[in-house]
Amino acid sequence: MRTLAGQRSPGDARASFELASASDSTGDEAAALQYYQQALQLGLPSDLQRRATIQLASTLRNLGHPQQGLQLLLGERERVSDILDDALLACMALLLADLGRPTEALASVLPALARHLPRYQRSMTHYAAALLPPAFTDDGLALFASQGAPALPATGTQGHLDHDGSRLWYASLGAGPPVILLHGGLGNAGNWGHQVPALLAAGYRVILIDSRGHGRSTRDAAPFGYDRLAADVLALIDHLALPQAALIGWSDGACTALVLAAAHPERVSGVLFFGCNMDPSGALPFVPTPAIDNCFARHRLDHAALSATPDAFMDLVEAVGAMQRTQPNFTAADLAAIAVPVRVVQAQADEFIRSEHAHYLAATIPGAQLTTLAGVSHFAPLQRPGLFNAVVLGFLGQLLAAGALSAS
Repeated sequence: MRTLAGQRSPGDARASFELASASDSTGDEAAALQYYQQALQLGLPSDLQRRATIQLASTLRNLGHPQQGLQLLLGERERVSDILDDALLACMALLLADLGRPTEALASVLPALARHLPRYQRSMTHYAAALLPPAFTDDGLALFASQGAPALPATGTQGHLDHDGSRLWYASLGAGPPVILLHGGLGNAGNWGHQVPALLAAGYRVILIDSRGHGRSTRDAAPFGYDRLAADVLALIDHLALPQAALIGWSDGACTALVLAAAHPERVSGVLFFGCNMDPSGALPFVPTPAIDNCFARHRLDHAALSATPDAFMDLVEAVGAMQRTQPNFTAADLAAIAVPVRVVQAQADEFIRSEHAHYLAATIPGAQLTTLAGVSHFAPLQRPGLFNAVVLGFLGQLLAAGALSAS
């Protein structure tokens, strides 16, 4: 096989894939792992990419890393659907079983089996769904308004970082590849309460920050700007001595993440960009809704409870609004120069962002992918966290498969 692979040009992805498969067949799992990762980094055709990802996940399982393998398959399951769907689900079931999650394993593999049982497809699909508890939903944000998001874990470390006139609160939880969660305007890091446990369970190091003037972080009198927010995140990456980190951004946090990625791609493993615009044309006219009202009410309560200036919430509203009305202003050329992996995620019923703008971003940023979330709005991480978390874990799995994300 090495002789045949040598007939192809240096750096050929297909040759690396064939060497990986041959190593697999001869029991050399360590070499297979290296070649699979190399093939995916070099860029395979879509069908071979899927085969390589499934086989890499199996190799990781054999090497004792089932959690990493599962994350790869979560990402691949979202990317495309084809004749290999059943193979993917079967491998996913094995990984879940290894992780001590047999009920989820059965729920995963039953739908694959049901497709081959013409008299029992519907019943088996329903049985699979019944194995798992009902998914959490809070579509109108009534629970969020009254109770807030689930409390963040009490483990890990918390601290403050002084930067550019602000004292920034941050927390670091768990160990593994670093993932920084960036919340939206007027909110705070606690809004990620549904996401943090899922990321920790998946083996990631989760890093949270309250944006300047939000939550437990202070601000100076200077105007807000996405470049300043991005510089704050970069300062935290430096403070924690992270070579790189993946950024999960929601609303203003999404814009902050992409601004940072554009300016410092060497420090960003990838960006999940949810629910924001990169120029003013992407914003919808503001129309109040019950969900928006409930979210605003919770933000007001959280600000009063957490902030060093608890009575200044409306000042924060005005300062953030002034930034949002004029920023950001990325051109198509600016977007085309972004050099990190990007997943653009758009809620089907987003109250603030035009869906065509999300399509434009995905089409203009090199290599970007677009995911549309049905049945949710701008507040998807709170409304249906299971749906949102699957997209996040899938994206991180793709970064792992491509070698763009690794433990710090």
